[in-house]
Amino acid sequence: MAGSGGGPAGPQVAGPTNFGELLGVIGVFVLWPIVWITSGALVAAQTSWILLIALLLGGWTLLMRLRFDRHYIERTIGPFRQCVQLDALASIEFKQTGGWRSRGMLFVADTRGHRVGIYVGRFSRAAEWSSLLLTAAETAHVLVQPRAHDILQGSVANGDQRTSRS
Repeated sequence: MAGSGGGPAGPQVAGPTNFGELLGVIGVFVLWPIVWITSGALVAAQTSWILLIALLLGGWTLLMRLRFDRHYIERTIGPFRQCVQLDALASIEFKQTGGWRSRGMLFVADTRGHRVGIYVGRFSRAAEWSSLLLTAAETAHVLVQPRAHDILQGSVANGDQRTSRS
């Protein structure tokens, strides 16, 4: 973490690390032309809504980013953004969301009413943004939900271990 003040010197970007949905998306895009060839254009057209769903799911997976610096943390999915100002941090909570594969979400909120959902285990550079959130919470004297604190602290510890092995 470069720069003074306990955070990155400039905006940083953490990309997706989990691409599990892409297997299904690729399968749909491979099978759909086979349906067209074997069953005809009418059946292919009637099932084209499946392509739209696959396209949306693939876009969601590939376009998701977590942007952060010492002033804010922001999740973007294409043009859609959720941003929290760290100088107005209000809470960091964990909620178990999703199905059997999901590791849950961290919900970071500020006093201005903004909230960012961060999928656990889904973004790179977890040690950096986790450390940033813990530092901001300590500075603002914000109580971090115990499970959320454990997840953030674990990411920082794992990042430190990886760095020391290099």
